[in-house]
Amino acid sequence: MKTRVVLLMAVVAAAVFSGCCKVYCEENAELNVLFGNFRVADADTVYIIRYNKATQQISDSTAIINIVSPADTVNHSSLYRALSPTYDWKIVLPSVNKQYLFTQIETESGKCPCGGGHYTRISNYHLNNQTQTGGSINLP
Repeated sequence: MKTRVVLLMAVVAAAVFSGCCKVYCEENAELNVLFGNFRVADADTVYIIRYNKATQQISDSTAIINIVSPADTVNHSSLYRALSPTYDWKIVLPSVNKQYLFTQIETESGKCPCGGGHYTRISNYHLNNQTQTGGSINLP
């Protein structure tokens, strides 16, 4: 009986302590940008421009163009993009005349409290010159 109680306590302790992980461990942190506040038709064309942080020169650009029914005025966009903290970024939505400038994307690294690995995550960034925290944003 005593052995069963000790075994039960060991199992409960292992379950409790293994669930204490408070940090999601990532190898390569990126800033996740979601477009969920926009209707599908509003996000049918999106320009993403990548800038060199040091020189502010454009280093790449891409256009995301989706074919959308003009009658689709209800559904929200499921589009998202992961932005590398190595660059500054501009996202342009011409259909709603909005621009979003992402600069000073900073990361933090540390040791995972469980598993012994290391993590890197976005700590903060500037969106149109306003400081934001966290690794994702649903564009307003």
